[in-house]
This record gives sequence, structure tokens and C-alpha cells, in this order.
Amino acid sequence: MSYCFMSIEKIKTGGALMAKYHHNYRLVEVENADASLKHRNEELVKLPVRNGLQVDPQEVFRERIKSLPYYQSHKIRKNAVHALEVVTTFSKDEFVDIEKWKQKNVEWMKDTFNIAGDGKDNVISMVYHGDEAGNVHCHALVIPVDERGHLNARRFINGSRAMSEHQTTYAKYMQSFGLKRGLKGSQARHKDIKRFYAELNQAISRVPEQLPGESFEKYMERSIDQLKTGYASALRGIKEAETKQLRHVNRKYQDCREAIEREFKGRHEIKKEVQELTVKKENLQEEIDNLNENLCLIQDTLEEQEEKAKKYDKFVAGLEAFTKEHPEQAAAFREEVAYILDYTQPEVDLSIEEER
Repeated sequence: MSYCFMSIEKIKTGGALMAKYHHNYRLVEVENADASLKHRNEELVKLPVRNGLQVDPQEVFRERIKSLPYYQSHKIRKNAVHALEVVTTFSKDEFVDIEKWKQKNVEWMKDTFNIAGDGKDNVISMVYHGDEAGNVHCHALVIPVDERGHLNARRFINGSRAMSEHQTTYAKYMQSFGLKRGLKGSQARHKDIKRFYAELNQAISRVPEQLPGESFEKYMERSIDQLKTGYASALRGIKEAETKQLRHVNRKYQDCREAIEREFKGRHEIKKEVQELTVKKENLQEEIDNLNENLCLIQDTLEEQEEKAKKYDKFVAGLEAFTKEHPEQAAAFREEVAYILDYTQPEVDLSIEEER
């Protein structure tokens, strides 16, 4: 018996959206993908093209929001979900007409998510992957605009009940291929049994990368959840007679989980060290800023003294020239200056003492 599965993941930042785009369109190296099979991939729902260049989903998102009347006078909430990634697949136990399967997936995706009040498509991209280890699957990027023209992910994924309904409706679209709905209450993802076995044998090397902006706790939860869902998918496909193999899978699962937890512990310690170094860096930066401020004050003082020295040199040169032409008047002027200096000296000294 074959099963169909779908999963939905929230995308909360432009950076995370671009990371999905780069993965889906193979703009970065993908560990599980075979480059020689890249020709099997297909863009089922195409991103717009302008001047011969593909418009990236982040720009599509900006333009979509700008086009909605509500956001002419309102800002997007800081914690708003910008997009959803929907992944669909099936367990590869019997023959499925892939071309018709692709078409049916596009049909379900549009019927489910294109419900915006302005009539525009929420499904902005959908890519079929036939180059990865395990079974084929589709990735769709969806901007969750509701009937009122608001960015509203809860309209589509508010709780486990909504997700269960999506699984049920998706299964109805897949009935013609002999595919059954995944077990209710499960959280199976787009990994068939063969791929899960391969990942069990590469426990540490298969730990997923931490997403931009994802907390350490969420990262650990997601990774262990990914392992659990893959484990559940494997158990569904194992026959009752394979009890010995089932015990082996259980043992592998426990070893894998322990290895991942050890890996997370090491990463947590590294994160703590990075935080401490960050604090030290901030303190050093503060000291540097203070030194720069003092340096500026010294520079200002030097410039002031230099200006005074220039005026003094100019005064001396003028006095010498005046002495040559008018020696008697110059002598009298010198005596007056000396008298003034002697007269003001005590006050100058007093002011210096006050400053000290």
C-alpha cells in the first residue's frame, strides 16, 4: 500500500524565503541532490520573468503586499508569517504516473491556497524535484493572503485540526493514483522508507542546518522531530514478518538520537563561548570609542595651540619689522607689553590654580 504525504512550514523572514528559493531552484549545492539528474526537475508554477531575469520570491512578496489596499495604511506585524512552504510526496511502493501526479498536485495547491479576495494567486512558485535521494516530491511557496486581503497564515494552518484537514483533502486528490492518506495524528514528511534507512546510517552527517533566525531550542526540536517523522514513515512500510529488521531500526533510531543530542550539547557550548566573546568584543569596542573621543579632543587642542603659535610668530615678525622702522616707538611698546604681562601674571596663575 502506498501513502501520500504533505507538510507545511512557516517562513517568517525575507532571508528564510530566499534560502528556500535557492534550495528549490538549485542555486546552491544541495547535499542530497544528484547534479546529473538536475534535468528531471521542473518548475510547475513559474515565478515572473522581467527583462529576461527571474524575479525572486522576496521581490514578489514585496510587490504583493504593496498591491493590497489594507497595507496602504497598515504595516505588516513584526511576527507575521511572510510565506509558507508546502511539500508533497508519496511512498514509492507502486507505479504512479508522475506527469499526472504533478498536474494533480498543482490543482490541489491552487484550489487550497488561491483564495485571496483580490483574485490574485497566493501560490507564487512550485517546483518538482526528481534529483534527490529517496522519492520525488514538490516544493511550493505560498503567500498566505486571506479573503479580506490580509497576510494571515492562521487562515491556512491554525492548529493540528487545520493540518489534518489539509492532509485529508490532499489524499482525496491523490486517490486516483491508488495513494492513501497518511496515518491520522502522524507528522510524516516527504521521506520514504529507503531514504530514512540511508539517513539512519549517517546520523550525525545528516543533521539539518540551522535556519536563519531560528533559536537553538527550535533547531533541536525540529531536528529531533524530523528524525521522529522519518522513523514513523519507516515503520508504516515495514511488514509484520520483518520483526528482526524492526528491532534493528529501533536500535539505529536510539543511536541516532543520542548522537544528535551529543552534537547539540557541543554546539550549545560553542554558542555560549561565542556569546562571551561577543560581550568582550562590545567592551573592547567601547574602550576604542572612548580612546577615539580622547584622541579627537587632543587633536582639537593641538590645532588650537598651532593656531596660537602661528599668530605669535606673525606678531614677532611684525614687531621686528616695526622696530627697524620705528625703534623708539617699538621700545616704548615693548615696555608697555612687559608692564601688562607683569600686571596680569598673578591673575593668570590664580586661574590656573582654580582649574587644577
